[in-house]
Amino acid sequence: MNILDQALALPLEIQRDDAEFKLRSLIIKRWLRTDEVGLYLGITPGAVRVMAHRGQLKPRKYCGRNYFSREEIDGLIEASNPDKRRIRWR
Repeated sequence: MNILDQALALPLEIQRDDAEFKLRSLIIKRWLRTDEVGLYLGITPGAVRVMAHRGQLKPRKYCGRNYFSREEIDGLIEASNPDKRRIRWR
């Protein structure tokens, strides 16, 4: 690997390490903001807002921000069973 390839690979490695650090920090936090829930679930913040609007996630407001309980989110993940999902063909 030449110097140019190393210089180009370094920012990508830093971004990957930063993303891994953020994900690890979300595991220990009890309350997550909308953008953090999106990162935790691998969806966009807009999708998190839609889930909250539909009642799938229950936000708590504090100082004008929505916070979600990580324990509730983990419970939703564990409760979801792929065998029980409806299959939508269209």
